[in-house]
Amino acid sequence: MFGKKLKLAYVLFSVMALLLLSSMAFAVEFEDRTEGNFTRNDQEDILNQGDLPELDVIWVKIDGDIVENGDEIRLNLERDQEIPVKVEIMANEDMGDVTVEARIYGDDHNRLSDDSETFDVQEGRLYIKELNLEIPSSMDRDSYDLRVTVAGRTGAVKTYNYPLYIDTTKNSVLITDTNFNPSNEVMAGRALLTVVRIKNVGSEDQDSVKIKIAIPDLDLYAVDYVDELESDDSVSSEEMYLRIPSTAKSGDYDVIVTVEYDDGYKETEKSYTMYVTADGSTNTNGGTDNNGGTTPSTSGMQITAGPQSQDTARGQGGVIYPVSVTNLGSSAKSITLTVTGVESFGTVKVSPSTLVVVESGATETLYVYVSANEDATFGSHTFGVKVSSNNEMLKEFPLNVNVVEGEAGTADGSWDSVKKGLLVGLVVLIVLLVILGLIIAFNKMKGSEDDEEDELDESASQTYY
Repeated sequence: MFGKKLKLAYVLFSVMALLLLSSMAFAVEFEDRTEGNFTRNDQEDILNQGDLPELDVIWVKIDGDIVENGDEIRLNLERDQEIPVKVEIMANEDMGDVTVEARIYGDDHNRLSDDSETFDVQEGRLYIKELNLEIPSSMDRDSYDLRVTVAGRTGAVKTYNYPLYIDTTKNSVLITDTNFNPSNEVMAGRALLTVVRIKNVGSEDQDSVKIKIAIPDLDLYAVDYVDELESDDSVSSEEMYLRIPSTAKSGDYDVIVTVEYDDGYKETEKSYTMYVTADGSTNTNGGTDNNGGTTPSTSGMQITAGPQSQDTARGQGGVIYPVSVTNLGSSAKSITLTVTGVESFGTVKVSPSTLVVVESGATETLYVYVSANEDATFGSHTFGVKVSSNNEMLKEFPLNVNVVEGEAGTADGSWDSVKKGLLVGLVVLIVLLVILGLIIAFNKMKGSEDDEEDELDESASQTYY
């Protein structure tokens, strides 16, 4: 009896468990999903929903050439140019607030598009809209689609595709950036340092690219050379040095940056504005004119530079620029001389040292010896010399080396010649000292012999009684 009851209880428990599981499955299967954030697979696409506008593109002109819908644009289109796009549309019904757009997709950094203002159309009439697309110099050379779209305020958008290829010119170098130090304003008597960044956007590599910065109104210029610039590469110039004359008047001056390439047959130019402040009362740098003249500084130091420009042959000797420092103050000063900008074309030495002590009222001369490397580029190279004392800049000025082929024009420009000259001078001095010593010794010997003869004569003349 007890066993039958136990079996009956087990059956009832099993039935209840099955009912519970089936109710749970039914609840999951018929869960209400009318609310909540989810994606419905049967939802209609609304990205281009609505009726297409009753507008037809009749033709598109790219730089004057007509192309049909789907035809490839065979016109040679290049980077860094403006592409005029002219679109003719026909209205099949009256419509308001129509817009025409031309666009190229696929560029990483630029939005290449232009659109018309909204306008109203009447059935059966033709409308022409002129658009312009500016192709940037950084755009990849590749295939793209020019997409021309016409649309109203609502409804679907009608799109026409025109395949095209963006190419580049054979030789083209752009000035992408120019950094001035100081950036916007420079004081008369101070230095203006400039670094120019250029990019080769042409298909050909460039050799011996010339970068020139000039202030025509002050008759100042500096030049740097880039030996090699590959296609699609960018490079920055060395720091170019211009010293603003202390006599310059206050005002805005044009700073012209010019890049010559393709063996000098092509050039790119950009103009900037720099304000010069003429305030001699705050000028503590001292000064120099373009011919290496001298201006005393308010710190009591007078600094004189040698010739501003000299010629030297690459890989042969070098040239020497003397820099004299006169201490007009009442106490000794330690002077430091720093040379910059030579590394790009040669080597530099300073003799006797880059650090000297100048006593009060004394003058010390430091010799800056510059030589050109065997692979140095022919032409003018500018470098800077700075004279300072206890971290206070006293004077800075540009010097120039003109690298030529063969022997340099200056006979005393070679460091080896200087050493040989000093050696010859030392030998001559030693010979003179030896001769002088022999003369002094001979005179002493002669004097002692004369004294002995006089004594003998006196003794012989004496009479004894």
